[in-house]
Amino acid sequence: MSDAREARYFVSGLTENSHRPVPDAEFQIEILNDIGQGETIVYFSYRSNEPLAIIPATKARTAALDHTIPEAIVEATRHRSNWPGYYLDESGQVTLPSFMNQTKEMLDAEREKVRSRNR
Repeated sequence: MSDAREARYFVSGLTENSHRPVPDAEFQIEILNDIGQGETIVYFSYRSNEPLAIIPATKARTAALDHTIPEAIVEATRHRSNWPGYYLDESGQVTLPSFMNQTKEMLDAEREKVRSRNR
């Protein structure tokens, strides 16, 4: 069995008060490291799967996208209608933060909560 962890993302829409590195940015996808901290923030518009801007989550890093964001993540983010922010796995499914020792019951409850918000 592999010890490699599945990539995780934190996705959220941008409000009128949100930081936007470019005016057309409408949502962001944050690429998380193995312990759940943001490494890179990628900005998108609803009209395209191409990133509009890529910035480091911390000042110590350079802004380079060395990780391809799966199309399933971009599409799942684009179709969210309520934006408190969500953790997603590589397939675009809602998951829990990596610091939580998730059980199937916890994950099912979180996914149902997200489904009810987006109805």
